[in-house]
Amino acid sequence: MDGLKDCGVYREDTGNDIVFAMSTSAGIVGKGTRYNETDPKAAASKTSAAAAGKPLHKFYVDASVPANDNVFDLAAFEKFLHDRIKVDGKPGQLGEVIQIQKEGNKLVLTSQIPFSKRYLKYLTKKHLKKNSFENFLRVVATAKDTYSLRYFKVDQDEVEDEE
Repeated sequence: MDGLKDCGVYREDTGNDIVFAMSTSAGIVGKGTRYNETDPKAAASKTSAAAAGKPLHKFYVDASVPANDNVFDLAAFEKFLHDRIKVDGKPGQLGEVIQIQKEGNKLVLTSQIPFSKRYLKYLTKKHLKKNSFENFLRVVATAKDTYSLRYFKVDQDEVEDEE
């Protein structure tokens, strides 16, 4: 501990980083760099897509098959998503960061914050279960950013056997 009495700290601000070192009479004890958060160049690189205004995620839910059969109500599903999607742990407060729009028989969800496609599938299945559709509709990923609602395939032989 005697060597620490003569301890000195060297600090240099090099623009982007702050370089520091701790030295004693025995030599350098530790050194490192710390990110300088006041640097305007570094702060500009931290801007997110939300600040830029462009969408970070865009997902589609295609409900054209059941909607054409008048089985599925897309407006009710849109309201369900609007009421249930959580932003910062609070449901129903989408604000400007998440938009939900209908385009024909498709629902388009545009998010300017990180949003999981899996969370959209979870909420879609929850809506199907709430409205007792889970026995004959399923959620299928048809593209990287698209889910489709499809009917379960039922063999005609099984239907004829039941009659």
